[in-house]
Amino acid sequence: MPARPEAVTKAIVLASGEDTPLHPMTQVVARELLPVYDKPMIYYPISALMFAGVREMLVVSPLRQLRGFMELLGSGSRLGVSFSYAESPGSAGVAQTFLTAESFIDDNPVALIYADTIFLGRLDFLRDVLQLQDGATVLVVRGEPSARHPLVEWDGGSGAVHAAGACRDNRQRYVAAGISVYDGQVIRIVKGLFTSGHENPTLIDINREYSRQGCLQAYRLPPDVVWLDGRAPSDLLKASNLVATFERRNGCKLGCLEEAAFRMGYITAERLRRLVCDLPEGDYREYLSRLAANVGRKSRTRGERPWLSPSIPFAHTVR
Repeated sequence: MPARPEAVTKAIVLASGEDTPLHPMTQVVARELLPVYDKPMIYYPISALMFAGVREMLVVSPLRQLRGFMELLGSGSRLGVSFSYAESPGSAGVAQTFLTAESFIDDNPVALIYADTIFLGRLDFLRDVLQLQDGATVLVVRGEPSARHPLVEWDGGSGAVHAAGACRDNRQRYVAAGISVYDGQVIRIVKGLFTSGHENPTLIDINREYSRQGCLQAYRLPPDVVWLDGRAPSDLLKASNLVATFERRNGCKLGCLEEAAFRMGYITAERLRRLVCDLPEGDYREYLSRLAANVGRKSRTRGERPWLSPSIPFAHTVR
């Protein structure tokens, strides 16, 4: 009998510190703290994780940028979640990041998401991605490969094989889309890569090892969901414009941590009201004030998020 899928409740939020394309905006501010429309970029992946049931998050960032994340997010207790922080291993790569997070992972399944990952559309698919039976799952989408988003050869079934070069079949041409999930064996696998002669294992190497063991799966991004990141000025502008359009047409806010905490039952209605009182005047406070005032309505009950069926028909035009 197959193992019962286990819901992943821990995530590493990786702020890479690669900011050259956005200089001089990132001279003193981490790229993931820059605004995407009306919220810091990192709010979007964190709120998506919260909606998917993740309550423990480790933010990994270069030391010079960690203070900004700590001041923005704090301990997470106000939101009913937990944020912890660790210095990134610099040029050592993602594999070393897992070793940095070893005590945080503690043999539990864990998600890895880049702190500039933004999803627009129906977010329910993330709950499916985070239902891990064993092995690893990588979210894939058709697109152009990069160092952070390598090519994936995928036959449309459950098996996936990462390839550093070109795919043999363009019909299988997918790239990793910002989030992947690993079972509690990931630390053992990473350590095995180091001891077997890999000087600087990459995410590709980790996924290849899972694939070699026959336990790497691919999950294709739904066609009504848009995947964005903020690696260049044009990306920031595009993301801000799309978020603004989405929010205007759907009457909601994306990336709102207080709302995610309330709708998932991490905080009570009374706690939400107190949080609203602590916010400065502005659109963000007004939006949450309306949410707090409508607590009694059916559409405002825990877990019900009516805007997750977007009316914006641009999902196929972004990438």
